[in-house]
Amino acid sequence: INIEILDIGPTASFRFSNADPEEGIPFTIIDETYTYDGISTWSWTLTYPDSTYQTWSLNASDMESIEFVLGNGSYSMQLQVVEADGDSNTFVLDFEVAEIPPLVTLIARPLSSSYLEFQTITLSAQVQSHDEVTGYQWDFVSLGAQFVMDVSTDSNETTYSYSWIGNYTAKVNVTDADGSYVIAEADIEVIDAGLSASFESDVDVLREDLNRTNELTFDASAIATRFPDISLTTWEFGDGSKEILPGPPSEAITHEYDPIHDYVVNLTLSDDDGNTLIVSKTLLLIQPSIELINPIDDNVIRSGSPIRFIIGDDSPPLVSVQYSVDSQPYMDFATLYSIDTSGWTDGAYSLSVRAEDKDGNVAVIDDVEIRIDDTSPTVEVLWSGISAYGGDKVNISIQITDDNIDPDSVVLLIKYPGDDSASSLLMRQGVDGQFYVLVEMPKRAGIVEFYVHVADLAGNEITTESNYFDVKLHFIDAAWPYLLVAAMIAMVGTGVYFLRESKIAVDETFVIYNDGRMLAHSTRRLKPGMDDQVLSSMFVAIQDFIKDSFKDETSFTLRKLDFGDKSVLIEKGDHLFLAVVLHGKASKKVAKKMKDVLDNIEDEFSTTLVDWDGDLDQVRGVTDMVSRLYSKAPILPSILDRKKET
Repeated sequence: INIEILDIGPTASFRFSNADPEEGIPFTIIDETYTYDGISTWSWTLTYPDSTYQTWSLNASDMESIEFVLGNGSYSMQLQVVEADGDSNTFVLDFEVAEIPPLVTLIARPLSSSYLEFQTITLSAQVQSHDEVTGYQWDFVSLGAQFVMDVSTDSNETTYSYSWIGNYTAKVNVTDADGSYVIAEADIEVIDAGLSASFESDVDVLREDLNRTNELTFDASAIATRFPDISLTTWEFGDGSKEILPGPPSEAITHEYDPIHDYVVNLTLSDDDGNTLIVSKTLLLIQPSIELINPIDDNVIRSGSPIRFIIGDDSPPLVSVQYSVDSQPYMDFATLYSIDTSGWTDGAYSLSVRAEDKDGNVAVIDDVEIRIDDTSPTVEVLWSGISAYGGDKVNISIQITDDNIDPDSVVLLIKYPGDDSASSLLMRQGVDGQFYVLVEMPKRAGIVEFYVHVADLAGNEITTESNYFDVKLHFIDAAWPYLLVAAMIAMVGTGVYFLRESKIAVDETFVIYNDGRMLAHSTRRLKPGMDDQVLSSMFVAIQDFIKDSFKDETSFTLRKLDFGDKSVLIEKGDHLFLAVVLHGKASKKVAKKMKDVLDNIEDEFSTTLVDWDGDLDQVRGVTDMVSRLYSKAPILPSILDRKKET
């Protein structure tokens, strides 16, 4: 029997460990090839979706040890086997690797069961993906199943704050490189945040001008940022003023205070949930005090004179006290609040003083003007007359060259014919440095001597040389003594009496207004007389005596005061007191003469004396009338006075 054994070739076959491969999930090959003669050659070819391929020449057991991790797409795996006798077979398996979308979890941080309105919440997408994530889209207030993008990001985190209380669903849409996307969501509960703040930490108090520290700027924008639902802002500045603004305090506000008090400022905030918050702060705003004490009355001084200030504060010590001259940089005081002017030349200087206390309050005075004057005034006498008639008014004028003249220190000193001492007259100020005074010449012939004393505001003085001119009498004045002869003959008896009174001498006379002001003073001595201190003390004693002795109304108008070795008789009139200092024993006739002189003066100047304003020009001639007390001649009644005739 002939038997024919036929050759059977191999059958190539395999399968995957995962019948439905998924991207990123490892799988292996399980070989199912059949062969009788044994496989001598194995050839594996994997073709990728982009038509590229990879080959292996591994036997089945080696190939089964390889784990394949593939991306999604269409693949083809081919196996070709060859037996030892040359038989071969090929098996091709086309397969799909399925797409796996990303795995996403949405987390809100900080982790909490609820969040405050306006609180910043961080939303984080925790992603597991086999493909690269290409983008994140966020929906912060998602309604139901819909997704409406509010913002997109490249990163897996974003932040958001909710302005209203309530329950919200936040969603994130994560897309990978294959176009797969997954939406994840998280529930957010938002509760009322209320209002919380402090003035110290949340309100900036600024002084933008360091020289105007009483002008403050309040910035509460930090509170406005945290609580944008504030519906009403009220500033109460503590000085009685306030400002009400709708909405949160987003903008800074400026207020100017009077820097003499401390103030309590209140900030009241109300939100749309009915919450109210009040924060307060005490503002210490009392500025340092700066007072110029030298010079006091004027700003003109000599070089070397110190410029002194009193500088203090309600809460010492002061942090800084400095001064500046003519806008130069500020410097510290070398001596406590005193500026040395030694070496300063004549001219004007502008001073500024700045003081700062520990509360940040700054006081500045920059209106101090000081003038240095070391130069004495120059005086030119403009009146050059050589004579005048008695009874005439002479205008004596001068020209002064000095920018800092003291008008109250321009005095004419004039000695009339027959006078032993000079009378002083305050000169009136004209224009362009001119001063003048109208002087009525007495009706006595003789030489008039005058000179001028001038002082400026810095105390520089000058006294001019004496000037002289003649006083002549008109005919009627010259003949007047002869007209009196008849009257004198008729009063021979009176003359004889005055001869007996010759031992009585009048040394000084004082005419005093009823309020104590001296109206006139004269003396019979050639020099101005006794020591000024003695004269002053005598005048004070007379004033005190008048106050004490005449305070009660009586019928006696004459009083006597003993002053050392002298006697003082004081006669009281309607408006004046006449005080006479006697050397010798007083007599009734002296008192009679005093009464007559006082009556004549009050007769002559009755209108002026009712309400005398102190102007000596208005009572010019009183000295002449009082000088008759030095004469031994009787005093004529005022009706016969020569002034009455002329």
